Amino acid sequence: MSLDGNFTLSIFVQNVADGGITLKISYLKLWKLLLDKKLKKTDLLKLAEISTTTLAKLSKDQSVGMDVLARICTALSCDIADIVEMIPDEDIEIADDENEG
Repeated sequence: MSLDGNFTLSIFVQNVADGGITLKISYLKLWKLLLDKKLKKTDLLKLAEISTTTLAKLSKDQSVGMDVLARICTALSCDIADIVEMIPDEDIEIADDENEG
């Protein structure tokens, strides 16, 4: 896999019972937190000192560095679990199952 920044982070979690699941990153919690704090994405740019490119990656649920997530958490006075979560990627799981059969 190329790490050129144009990918969605997916993690394969091995589970003996079902053969494993694939997880993908989601920043939906971040957007909800911004709404709760009555902030806009442009406010986040300034508060966390992130670039428009990084904001675009976040908007597309793409991977960003831990330093970026730490700056966002500091700016919003929150924990990383308040802005990001790993969710099952059922599309990938189905595709993997189809390739096995």
